[in-house]
Amino acid sequence: MIRSWLFGFILASKVPALTTRDQELHSLAAILHDVGLDPNPTSSFISTDKCFEVDSANAALTFLSSSPEVDEMEWDHHRKQLLWDAIALHAVPHIALHKQPEVVATSLGIAVALVGPEGSFSKGLMT
Repeated sequence: MIRSWLFGFILASKVPALTTRDQELHSLAAILHDVGLDPNPTSSFISTDKCFEVDSANAALTFLSSSPEVDEMEWDHHRKQLLWDAIALHAVPHIALHKQPEVVATSLGIAVALVGPEGSFSKGLMT
């Protein structure tokens, strides 16, 4: 997960359209994107009827709402929805790459961590 975050930040620094993204949101999305892959079948992070991307996105929102350090004024509905989108869509590049910079940066960082910089997911972005 940390590699996904680091690769996402490196790529975002090279793509002008991504430099304006919400870096805190991008960080949380990259770090929490796989929470729904918890191998414990009784985990509160996973469900029996949703894919792991949705479980991860829902878990991220639960984390925000249960964390006393989180300022509700800073995490309004739009920002929470953007976090949810970045996590839920990270494995759907044909949609994620057409979304907001936070979603794109999260997806790219995860893809590079998974398949490397030469993977088809990131082709054309660095040229």
